[in-house]
Amino acid sequence: MGTAEWSSGSWRARWKGPKGTSPRRPGKSGFSSERAAKKYANDQEAAIRARNYFDPKVLETTVDQWWERWFPAQDHYRPNTVESYEQNYRLHVKPRWGSTPMESVLPIEIQEFENELSKRAGRSIVNISMAILRNLFEDAALNRIITSTPFVVGRSRKKPKTEKRSATAKPKRDPILISLDQLDQICARLNPAEALMVTIVFWTGLRWSEIAAMRRSFLNTVPSAGVIPGAGYYVIDPAIGAVHEDVHSQRFLGPPKSGSPRRLTPRHKPGRVIDLPPFLVLLIKEYLDCLPEDQDILFPNTKGEYRAYDYWNFRRWRPAVDGVPEHKTPSGQYRATIEPIEWGLRLHDGKHFHASMMDDLGTHVTMRDYRLGHAALGARGVYSHPTLDMRIKLMHALEQRYKEHQNRRQDYGLAG
Repeated sequence: MGTAEWSSGSWRARWKGPKGTSPRRPGKSGFSSERAAKKYANDQEAAIRARNYFDPKVLETTVDQWWERWFPAQDHYRPNTVESYEQNYRLHVKPRWGSTPMESVLPIEIQEFENELSKRAGRSIVNISMAILRNLFEDAALNRIITSTPFVVGRSRKKPKTEKRSATAKPKRDPILISLDQLDQICARLNPAEALMVTIVFWTGLRWSEIAAMRRSFLNTVPSAGVIPGAGYYVIDPAIGAVHEDVHSQRFLGPPKSGSPRRLTPRHKPGRVIDLPPFLVLLIKEYLDCLPEDQDILFPNTKGEYRAYDYWNFRRWRPAVDGVPEHKTPSGQYRATIEPIEWGLRLHDGKHFHASMMDDLGTHVTMRDYRLGHAALGARGVYSHPTLDMRIKLMHALEQRYKEHQNRRQDYGLAG
C-alpha cells in the first residue's frame, strides 16, 4: 500500500517502485491532503502491477534532454538528413521547446507552433521541424518516456490538396518548354563539357544530381551494347548514383531520388538503365577522347570534384539562358548586352522537355515513367516493366528526331 508523509508544507506520496529501479521508494510532493497523496501512491502501485507505470521523474524529461539521447541513436539517417535535422532543431525547435517537459505538451500547442512557424519560414523548414517533433514525441511514447504523444498517430497535419492557396503563398512555378533550336543556342554559350552535360539532360531526362554524378565506370558505349546499332546506355546506381550536398555544401554520393534497384536485364548492373541513342553516344565518345583515361567523373569542376549546383547555376547556366545586360568590367571596359534565350529556364526543365518529347513520339507510358525515374502507382507500378521492344522503339524515335532537327538546320544554313 502507498503511504503519505508531511514534508515542507505539503503532503508527499510514496510507493514501492518497480523491481530493479532506483529509488526503491519513489515519491511525489505537492498534495494538499493526506488522502490525495495516499490515493496517488496507491494508483502508482496499481499501475506497476498492471505494467502501465510511468516514473514521475522520467515524465519530467524535457525535449532537449530526450533530443540529446534520441538523435545520436538515429544512425539510419543519411548525412544530409543529419545536417538538416541538426540545423532545424537548433534554429527552430530548441528555442521554443528545448526546456519544456514533454509530458506537458498539448496537441493544440503543437498546432500553434506550426502556424506561427509558417508565418516566418518556408514550407520546407516547417515540414522538417514538424517531422523532428513528430519523431521525437512518437519515439518518446514508444520508449515510455511520456504517456502519449501530442501528435495523433497515423494522422497527417498536411493541408488537403483541394484547399485553396492563401493570397500570400508563392504561386507554383510552371515548367518552361523550349525548342531544339533554343537548346542549341544555349549550348553554344557554354563550354564543350557543359554543353554536352546539358544535351544529355534534355535528351535523357536526368536530374542534376544524376548528371553531376555521371561516371565513366557506369557508362557503356561499346557498339554492340545498345538495343540498336550504335546505341549505348548508362546505369544510375541505386546506392551511389546521385550527388548530394549537406548544409555545409559538402558533396557526397548517395542514392538517386527515384529509380529501380532491380536489374533491367540479367546482363545489366542493378539500377535504372538509361539508353543512349547513337548520336548521343558519338558526342560522348568524342568528349571521352579528350579526357584522361583514369578520370572517372565525366563532368567535374575545376578541382576535379563533383560540381556544386548553386555555383554552376549562378555562374554558368543563368547567364546562358537569361542573358547578360550591358555592364562595366573591373578593368573599365563596357561589355555589350547578351540577349536572353528563355528567361527563367531551369536545368530541371530539361526533364519536362524530355517527357514531352517522349509523349510526342508516342512512347509507352511504362517506358516513359521508367526512363524518368518515376514509380507508377497501383498494379502497373508492380507488374509493368520496360520491354526490349519499348526500348528499341524509343531509341529509333529519338535518333530520328535528332536527324530531322539537324537536317532542318542544314536547310536553313544553321548546321555546324
